[in-house]
Amino acid sequence: MVHRDDPGGLIAISQPAHAWVAGQLARHWGNAVFGEVAPREEVCLAAELHDIGFLEWERAPTLDADTGRPHHFMNMPTRPHLALWAQGVQHLLSFSRYVALMGSRHVTYLCRHKKPSHNPRDAQAVEDFLDQQQALQSELLSELAEDPAYGGHTTPEALERNTRLIATWDWVSLQLCLGLPAGRAMTVTQVPAVQGPTTLQLQPAAHNPLHITVRPWPFRTGDVPLVCDGRRLPGTFGNEALLRAGMRRAPTTTLRITLRPD
Repeated sequence: MVHRDDPGGLIAISQPAHAWVAGQLARHWGNAVFGEVAPREEVCLAAELHDIGFLEWERAPTLDADTGRPHHFMNMPTRPHLALWAQGVQHLLSFSRYVALMGSRHVTYLCRHKKPSHNPRDAQAVEDFLDQQQALQSELLSELAEDPAYGGHTTPEALERNTRLIATWDWVSLQLCLGLPAGRAMTVTQVPAVQGPTTLQLQPAAHNPLHITVRPWPFRTGDVPLVCDGRRLPGTFGNEALLRAGMRRAPTTTLRITLRPD
């Protein structure tokens, strides 16, 4: 779950809703400077569904006892988090082998960049998770490399580009959902482009932090509208039963964000 601080109370945005924003970014992406997305539908769908493993968890979120709020995605206990990632990859297999491959590569990328745990059981769980995902990726790659429709998209260069694209959309979506401070620019590095990796700068308007300029412009057309829902939580909760009841009662609010060329 993503937490967006707001004067009217915390806005809790589900992981699948945040992933949908990543998918919206993906489907607008591509031009002469940044290149195209290929295979487009599969990579866009992988971005859009990369948090599908959280669907059931979001219906009954767990409580972070330190905050009285639902667990923020960055503070989830390691082993449950790994289980949700693994479950999500299995769901993606029902859509497409290439989608599952990219989903698996994305969660292993996130896992390797996650703050390491000092708990030996957690550390072992991370190693086991990475081994399992690597085995699955190897199996899928062997199949896809022999498929005329996908062979050209399984080269190390193609896989690295698509992995970096999904990581970029995921990170930008997270920052947009968390909320960029008005008037303060944010940079995103190592963004794939035709002439090599580049850096994006996102600048919220001083008068409206939901209007954000992006340079250089990576999208196919002019202004890019983005939308997602969240639930406004006015306070904190003493236990999970109260949290889940509060989530069910919480009013829904819609975020509408517009990206604009500089």
